[in-house]
Amino acid sequence: MPHFSHLSPTSVITIGRVYVNRADRAHYKLLFDELQHAVEVLTKKPMRFQRLTRGGTLLAMNVDLEAAQVLGAGDSFLKTNEPEYSRIETNDPAEMVEYFTKACHTHVKRYAVSNSVKVLEYI
Repeated sequence: MPHFSHLSPTSVITIGRVYVNRADRAHYKLLFDELQHAVEVLTKKPMRFQRLTRGGTLLAMNVDLEAAQVLGAGDSFLKTNEPEYSRIETNDPAEMVEYFTKACHTHVKRYAVSNSVKVLEYI
């Protein structure tokens, strides 16, 4: 088992990439449902976000501005929310994703350039 104790708190680790030939919300939900199942089978621990679930270990999910991807993730992870812990009282996946997704900086800049929108740089 690899140890990552040498990484700084701001380090990012990509745990997987998935290439798909379907890009609709229902397929992304299925993908995230299956990913959660596979993680639990392999690690004997559920895949959970810190913001949603007590004991969650994931900080965020990086997304590339694909609406179907984000909404499918919201559909899948909605059931993991513990409102008494997270204080998030919604059943709307579109609202839920605001708490655990982060837009890819490169995709945001690419969108901005192609649509003549100014993107503020921040640290």
